[in-house]
Amino acid sequence: DTALTVELRQKEALAPERVKLYQFPWLLGADAQWSPFYGKVSLMDVALGQFNLYLSVGAAAFGLQLETVTAPPPGRKTYVNLAPTFGVLPTMAASTTFGGGLRFYFTDWLGVRLEVRDYVIPLAVHDNGQDAVTDADGPSFDVTNLVLAQLGVSFVF
Repeated sequence: DTALTVELRQKEALAPERVKLYQFPWLLGADAQWSPFYGKVSLMDVALGQFNLYLSVGAAAFGLQLETVTAPPPGRKTYVNLAPTFGVLPTMAASTTFGGGLRFYFTDWLGVRLEVRDYVIPLAVHDNGQDAVTDADGPSFDVTNLVLAQLGVSFVF
């Protein structure tokens, strides 16, 4: 936590909305890509490489951990025991993903990729019912946009 967050919690007894305390320890996703623009770059008859711009849409599953609101031991975070998804799977939330990027290939086998994706995740904390959280002070709901930017190297086999 930042110094401002600690000060607000201690002096003003303020805390973020309960749903804001979710953490995502893992992500599993799949998407489809469409490349409407592609081409070659050359300068004075010297080919510099090929590029393609692409858009993507897909779905993902995020693992969920919810921090407790009680004070944990110094240097440690404690988490609420959440009900398993469908009774057997690890606790998770479904997400949709939208994004786009640019691939640039210097040779037939080597390139770079720059991509930005927005994961849209609906999150809720229930204070009663089957999925109730024991230390919830009321129901809480939020739609989180997790935006990830990636830069990578591509090897084509």
